[in-house]
Amino acid sequence: MTKTFLPIVCFFLVSIAPGCGSSPSSSPRPIDAVAFGQDYKIADNEINGWTQDPSYDGFWAGTDLIGGAGIDGEADAYTNQGFRQGMFQNLDGPNSQFCTLRAMDFGTAAAATAMFTEVKGGAVTLPTAIPTYEASTAIGNAAASGLSVYAHFGACYFEVLLSGLGDQTVSCTECPMAQQFLDELKKKTN
Repeated sequence: MTKTFLPIVCFFLVSIAPGCGSSPSSSPRPIDAVAFGQDYKIADNEINGWTQDPSYDGFWAGTDLIGGAGIDGEADAYTNQGFRQGMFQNLDGPNSQFCTLRAMDFGTAAAATAMFTEVKGGAVTLPTAIPTYEASTAIGNAAASGLSVYAHFGACYFEVLLSGLGDQTVSCTECPMAQQFLDELKKKTN
């Protein structure tokens, strides 16, 4: 009986386990934007020196990119690829650094990869490698105003928008910081 029972229990646990790191054969994470937001929210000093911005728009979790997240004109690009729910967080860092973090659930790894591929092909004009990440998983876009990083893990797609260290087109001083954010998001996904 144990030989039959154990595989059934394992199959059941794998099939109901929610999360963006789920395998392609498992069902998508249930829509619960509050829970999703809490799963991906960066706690104060979880990344040394970074705390949530205290302003009214410091944190958002929801399913309505236009009304809730306030990205209006950009919303179609995400919803057309299968956006289901997301979390946006503004963080204040050391030395006047600032980060806008976007974590989004696309339901499947294929949809999250498609979102990443679309952004990589359109928004990335000055590709910048992020330490320890393959360009097929994460890529930065350096600019005079900072560094925008795009990544995907499992069924989730992420944007880490860093500013405050000056022109990133010369030397990517924010790349190690971007790596820390991606490392935390990857841990939360798996």
